[in-house]
Amino acid sequence: MISSPMARTLRLCAVAGLAISGLWAAPAVAAGAMVTGGLTSQPIGHY
Repeated sequence: MISSPMARTLRLCAVAGLAISGLWAAPAVAAGAMVTGGLTSQPIGHY
């Protein structure tokens, strides 16, 4: 691995980008699953 400051900065940016995209993607996937699940079948846990 390259341990130069530039490489460390780029790696930190990549990790932060993945974390942020993961945080944004998880609620969207959960909401999409709830919407499609509610439209196609009875929501689990409501009955």
